[in-house]
Amino acid sequence: MQHAAVSSNHIVDNMSEDAFSPSALGTKEHWDTVYSRELKTFQEYGDEGEIWFGEGSMTRVVRWLNAQKAPLTTSIVDIGTGNGMLLVELAKSGYSNLLGIDYCSDAIALARNICDKEGVSPSVTLQISWAPSVLPNSLTSPWIKGPLTQ
Repeated sequence: MQHAAVSSNHIVDNMSEDAFSPSALGTKEHWDTVYSRELKTFQEYGDEGEIWFGEGSMTRVVRWLNAQKAPLTTSIVDIGTGNGMLLVELAKSGYSNLLGIDYCSDAIALARNICDKEGVSPSVTLQISWAPSVLPNSLTSPWIKGPLTQ
């Protein structure tokens, strides 16, 4: 049996750009569709939707902030906030200077509805925006969990 040796350089050199198609997850159209559906589901059934990275991740973020002795007034920005569930958990833990940014208007509408339902709206500011243009000068703790593509 003969084996052909192929160097990794040869493989990379012969790959076309078409071999790496962009993922739908990196498109605004995808997230507009997702959050339009999740907003309707929340309005009809009260379901908050997907908790990205799981509830355990939210708990670890809150525990980490507490372990760092972060003041409850620390400015925290959740870039790609989606349904805002991380901000809800932070607000319930006493943090009061929270900003959620998402470029999908339905994601912000969903997050706003959830914050209202959970009674944490006074602690959370939500903005429809492309993140870099709205970051405050006093930013101390950004939390980025989404694609940074426009």
